[in-house]
Amino acid sequence: MYIKALATFDNEIYNKTFQLLSMSRFSTIKEIFELYRNRKKFHMFPIIVLLIALIGVTALSQSGLVAFIYPI
Repeated sequence: MYIKALATFDNEIYNKTFQLLSMSRFSTIKEIFELYRNRKKFHMFPIIVLLIALIGVTALSQSGLVAFIYPI
């Protein structure tokens, strides 16, 4: 009984957190980091950092700052 009540409480917290995060601008990124923090999947952190870096480089390559990427 206690475990079922705890699971229900955990789901309620997750749903409230999800609703709050869905309102913000960077809700997807926040939700991913919340998932990694709650599920303790820290081995995935370097992959997420690399993906964010690649998104940044892609955004720069589509702007006028592409000349600064070539020396890298």
